[in-house]
Amino acid sequence: MHRSVSFDELTALYSVADVCLLTSTRDGMNLVSFEYVACQGNRQGILVLSEFAGAASFMKEGSITFHPANTTELSEAIYKATTMSKEERKKNHEKLSEFVNQHTRFDFPVLLWQN
Repeated sequence: MHRSVSFDELTALYSVADVCLLTSTRDGMNLVSFEYVACQGNRQGILVLSEFAGAASFMKEGSITFHPANTTELSEAIYKATTMSKEERKKNHEKLSEFVNQHTRFDFPVLLWQN
């Protein structure tokens, strides 16, 4: 898609996506990963994160990480995400969901300073 979408449309897209792929080569604290997890509900989609994504340091447990310049790692991460068992998807989503639900925008800066 090469256009902006409303937040309602964006959250609808997040809620039906089986995988969220973030290929950042340099990133601060992008909220896409948090929004994706929050929108997944019972679908339990898989988060595939570049190791350079800001969220990767907090969401490594429960997501699949890769080096964005390594196309083999990228393709293996996508394959793993799309072939993962329902049980593993559920386990990973529970870890991510717990993290997202415990950390609001108000305590997140404190968490950054503690690491």
